[in-house]
Amino acid sequence: MSDGAATKASWNCSVRESVPGTPLARKGGNDRNLALYFVFMPPERAEANRNANVRKMLRAPDARVIMDVWGGNHGRGEILP
Repeated sequence: MSDGAATKASWNCSVRESVPGTPLARKGGNDRNLALYFVFMPPERAEANRNANVRKMLRAPDARVIMDVWGGNHGRGEILP
């Protein structure tokens, strides 16, 4: 199965020494220990962006992104724009 055909994801992470908590919604200075990006777009656009960096994919008008972050000074489960 290729990554594009995956139907679920799981991971484990631990942090021994955290970076200081910062406001994650602020551009620049938004340090975090880990950020996972899940990008969804039409198959033909996904193929064209297979090796693109995440910043390019985040600008794609037909992309939808879920980002899971460990870090920052926000409450657990808080949703940020």
